[in-house]
Order: sequence, then C-alpha cells, then structure tokens
Amino acid sequence: MKPSAPKFFTPQDLAEQWGVHRKTVLRAIRRGDLPAVRIGPQTIRVTEVDAAIFYAKRASGVPARSRLSSVAPGRQVEHDPPAA
Repeated sequence: MKPSAPKFFTPQDLAEQWGVHRKTVLRAIRRGDLPAVRIGPQTIRVTEVDAAIFYAKRASGVPARSRLSSVAPGRQVEHDPPAA
C-alpha cells in the first residue's frame, strides 16, 4: 500500500475555511507561526498537517510566538518628556 501524498492548501483556501482574510494567513506565514512552502516566486502552499496544528493551537488559546522588543531588557522607555 502506497503512502498518500500530503495535501496542500493555498493561503486563500485556509482563509475561507477559517473565516479570515487571506492577508491574515499570509501574516502568520511571514511571522513564522504557520509553516509554508514557497513554490516559485508567487506560489505558497501549507500542508494539511501544518494547517491543522496551527488551527488547533489558536483554537486552544496558545499564544503566538512572543515578539522581541526593540528595548533592551530591564530598560524603561519614556513616552513623554519629563516635566520641568
């Protein structure tokens, strides 16, 4: 028995399934939260397994990867100039 080939989705397919805009899916791919394969200059595909894992994490409330701050740890940033 041959193993079945993996199923691939376009960002548009996933956007329609999940009820979000295509750009939302593309942002998740660009951030690295949703693994994808680039096939050519404008063709992106996501495997069924990666899409299912991503969706399950979001549905269970697992937060997205934390973004690194541009401020050094322990350093405070002043938003308003100090009063004179």
